[in-house]
Amino acid sequence: MKIKYVTILLFLFLIGCAPRVTILLDGQPVPDYSYVMSNPATGIMMEVTSAKIIKADEEGEEVLIPEYSKVDKIYYVDSKKTKYIMVSIKIKNLKKAEYQLVERCTFKPVVGSGKSGVAGNLIYKGRLRYNTFNIRHDIVPNTFKKISFELYDKRGTQLLEIGRFSYKMVVPEERRW
Repeated sequence: MKIKYVTILLFLFLIGCAPRVTILLDGQPVPDYSYVMSNPATGIMMEVTSAKIIKADEEGEEVLIPEYSKVDKIYYVDSKKTKYIMVSIKIKNLKKAEYQLVERCTFKPVVGSGKSGVAGNLIYKGRLRYNTFNIRHDIVPNTFKKISFELYDKRGTQLLEIGRFSYKMVVPEERRW
């Protein structure tokens, strides 16, 4: 019995010390977090993935690498290293139900006073079976931004909501030694 517990502890230790593996598909990392919701009444499925697009150097050339984001977690965005925030939305609508895709974005200053508010943006209205949207958010220093996506039917009834991707866009302090 004691050997069984030692084996389990050793196994947990080995898993905890294992390096993080990044799976690449065509040279790009596969998303760590992807959120999928569906509405059984309409048969519409929506998948949302959000990422900070980070500037990196690869053999003297600048490359853009995604760092994927979770819902309901606040991410700090270094405005000097991050190029933009990209949200990818895929919609599958096999029954060809009419729908509207709306983006909601709340923003306010991180420090001090400044512009704050809520912006709603109609991204699509129609009934295509398959649709993909890549929405880019530029980096605005000293801004706290929350992004969510809502799907409505033709009568204006909300079918789905995915989001609250939250980003604090800051300028890092320069250290003087």
